[in-house]
Amino acid sequence: MPFFELSFDCGETSLVVRRFSIHEAVSTPFTVSLWVRSENPAVDIGAIVGQPAIFKVRSGYLNLTGGGLRVWSGYVSYMEQTHAEHRQNKVLSTYHFRIVPHLWLLDQRRNHRIFQHLSIPDIVDKILTEWNVRRAWKIDRGQYPKHEFRVQYGESDFTFVSRLLEEAGIAYTFPDVDDNGSLLTFSAELHKNPPRPGPPVPYEHNPTMEAEREFVSKVSLVRDVRPGALVLRDYDFRRPEYPLFTEAPKAGDEARFEQYHYIPGGMFVEAGRGGDTPFADDKGIARHDQPTGEKRATRALEAARADRGGISFESNLNDLTPGVVFKVDHHPHPDLARPFLTTDTILEGSAEGEWMVSGHATFADVPYRPPLVTPRPEVLGVQSVRVVAPRNGIDLDQAVHVDEFGRVRVQFPWDREGNLDDDSSCWIRVVEGWGGAGYGWLNLPRVGHELLVTFLDGDPDRPVLAGRLYNAEKPVPYKLPEHKTVSTWKSQSMPALNGYNEIKFEDQKGEELFYMQAEKNLRKLVKNDEIDTVGHVRDKLVQAWEFETVGGNRIQHTEKERDEMTGRLHHTLIKGDRRQLVRKDEIEVNFLRRRLLVKKNVDAVVKGEKRERTEWDLHLYTKENRKDRTGKDHSLFVYQEKHEKVGGDYAREAGKEIHYTAGENAVGQAPDITLKGPGGFIRIDGSGIVISGTKVDINVGGSPGHGHGSRPKEIAKAKEAVPIIGDVHVQPDSPAFATMKALWDQLVADLAVKPADVKYAALKRIEELNKIAANADVETPLNGLVLWSGKGPPIAGTVAQDFANQRSALGLPSTTLEQTPGGIELGHLSSRDPSEQKDEAWTIVSKKLATQAAGDVHIVLGIVPIPEGRIVRHEIEMLSNNPNVTSITVLQMQVSATGKYKDAGGTAYDLVPITMQEALGLKPPPPPAPEPDDEDDEEVAA
Repeated sequence: MPFFELSFDCGETSLVVRRFSIHEAVSTPFTVSLWVRSENPAVDIGAIVGQPAIFKVRSGYLNLTGGGLRVWSGYVSYMEQTHAEHRQNKVLSTYHFRIVPHLWLLDQRRNHRIFQHLSIPDIVDKILTEWNVRRAWKIDRGQYPKHEFRVQYGESDFTFVSRLLEEAGIAYTFPDVDDNGSLLTFSAELHKNPPRPGPPVPYEHNPTMEAEREFVSKVSLVRDVRPGALVLRDYDFRRPEYPLFTEAPKAGDEARFEQYHYIPGGMFVEAGRGGDTPFADDKGIARHDQPTGEKRATRALEAARADRGGISFESNLNDLTPGVVFKVDHHPHPDLARPFLTTDTILEGSAEGEWMVSGHATFADVPYRPPLVTPRPEVLGVQSVRVVAPRNGIDLDQAVHVDEFGRVRVQFPWDREGNLDDDSSCWIRVVEGWGGAGYGWLNLPRVGHELLVTFLDGDPDRPVLAGRLYNAEKPVPYKLPEHKTVSTWKSQSMPALNGYNEIKFEDQKGEELFYMQAEKNLRKLVKNDEIDTVGHVRDKLVQAWEFETVGGNRIQHTEKERDEMTGRLHHTLIKGDRRQLVRKDEIEVNFLRRRLLVKKNVDAVVKGEKRERTEWDLHLYTKENRKDRTGKDHSLFVYQEKHEKVGGDYAREAGKEIHYTAGENAVGQAPDITLKGPGGFIRIDGSGIVISGTKVDINVGGSPGHGHGSRPKEIAKAKEAVPIIGDVHVQPDSPAFATMKALWDQLVADLAVKPADVKYAALKRIEELNKIAANADVETPLNGLVLWSGKGPPIAGTVAQDFANQRSALGLPSTTLEQTPGGIELGHLSSRDPSEQKDEAWTIVSKKLATQAAGDVHIVLGIVPIPEGRIVRHEIEMLSNNPNVTSITVLQMQVSATGKYKDAGGTAYDLVPITMQEALGLKPPPPPAPEPDDEDDEEVAA
């Protein structure tokens, strides 16, 4: 029976083993180094390297107990031709090659990969299954919790698996299982393996004469100093104040040699408890678990102390393989009576010489853990990631996917297995600019955003999102570098993409701006004082309702002028008293009616003069008594008739004279009239006339009594409050003007093409115009209506436009100028219109303009008064009855060499304010008597 057997899957049989060296160790792939010789001068090395091979050794009489067969199966990892020589017409070639286990191939693949919700044995199984590695497990899988997130970062599969196994305290060996080779076997308690069959191995100090029986020799007893305590520290953001410590049981006198490790996430596992945060726990309940940390600390300390004591030896036993527990007999030192665990061996031999095994062993009564020698990869710097969310039919560009702690999931750029969904990573915490107990910044990343990720202590298992980045798909809010001086905090409405809230700063010198936009509502709470200081103009526009409540007093101070306009109704409710102080003049203008209701008394005190003027009728009604008192003279002018009617008694008393003067007749009439004086009386009643007196003289001379006559004083003229002409806001191409112009252009075109059928064409076109005008989209915005009539649209229209343009050039606000041409063209057409429909189309649109008008309206006229039948006349009447119109200002065009406004022909005009009565040609009220001059009689501007 041969001592060596070497076979290859490729079928090569010419190689003869001359020498071998086999190194084996716990948690290390074995290495079989062979030196072989072949008479084939051209062995196909390429067909052997990388292919399976099996090497068997039979020890013959050397191992009398175990049978002596050892088998190593694996792959040829290396081969070289070391020597070639000619001998007796033959060429002998010497080759050196190595056989390694299947597990060794894992070191040839480097990867970046994420494993989630798996235990360490599960992760190892997953990788070994991909490599089709045979294996056996001798562990209790229930002792190994699942991990939420573990990363293979730039490591080979072998390095990653080795690191995890060391962390879990799981060792592996390659025991022989059959003639087909060794089997990768994992064990958490190698030191508890069953003892080697047979009696203890005898110790021989001089084995020369004992070579044909088993022995160990050259035994060296070793003892090292090792740490005797290990403390592990972690941090739990769910319990930030909790001191998350754990430690391994101390080891006697060496407990003072403490190892202290801070490992973020070192105790973080899926414990299956808790569940008070359903969003965070949607994939599993992961928590920091101190018992798990204690086990990890214990394993780490056991790994550090595993080779604290042991032996080195030589032997002729080739079955003292790593993982074998054996005893030594007949050694004088008592410690060698303890069981030993073989940890590494080297088996060497040759075809002609002897074989020898050398190795090391630790005490088997001490727990054995593989040493923690595989370093954890460290992530240097930051990386760019993308925020992801579940792919459940939602628009991912409009999603915010977070848990209760504001964490998000991301896709790492190196992750080839991720699908840009919520399985791409664990929940990852997000760095904010400020964070406290219920206060700070909260700016949650949204799906698709590009973020910067860093890692706690460089650990790829502990990512933290630390920044935001723009990219081509998610560009900056403002175009650069044009807006390089803009700083902004701008959000985006969800799920719609066309709205946003924003706080923006413009720092361009001379154009500095602080801008704030609320896409919908804005709420502001000031719990104490608020102070606003505006250095120049402040504009405020509320397009719907505004409510303001002041719980205490309100003081408003305007150092100069204050203008206030209400487009429709103005309601004021004062639940208590109202006091108003005007230190100078007070001017109030009502363009329409004024109604006043006082449910109790009215007290009015004027310490100077009081002047009132009513240009039309004055009506005064007192339901009860009326009392007038004049401290001095009382003058009354009635320029036409005066009528008085008293339902009861009428009594007058003068301290001196009562004088009546009539320009024509003086008639007194009553059923009973008495004229009484100191000397008698005259009485006229139904029975006749009675004259009675101390003495009655008739035609005997004497003279009549003398009175001073009526001398009423002229009244001082009341000063009229004249409003300033309101602004005209301009925006060309208004819908109404464009509609009317199109109608007229169509009509003119028809009349020009068919002059012989003018009447028919006019009738047909007018009917069409009326239909189009009835459906026309007419808009009349606030303060924007300008109407004109008179000398023709080309003149009045141009002047009105010039008037509007000049005011707009002064920087006044601009909305829309609605221009309604007069009825000149259609007025000309009406004389040819057999149906006498006249300008009904213009009237339709004009009425729309007048009924939709609001605010201050300006009218530019060329002819005064407006002739009957003109469209603008109807509009003015409708405007007067429009409750939304607050004022109507009528301006008449007057030719002036120095006029400010010009028509298309260059003629200059001034626009002079006139009254509505003048514009409409209404009959004025009877003129009053000439009024006296008043040095203060100037127009007062409101």
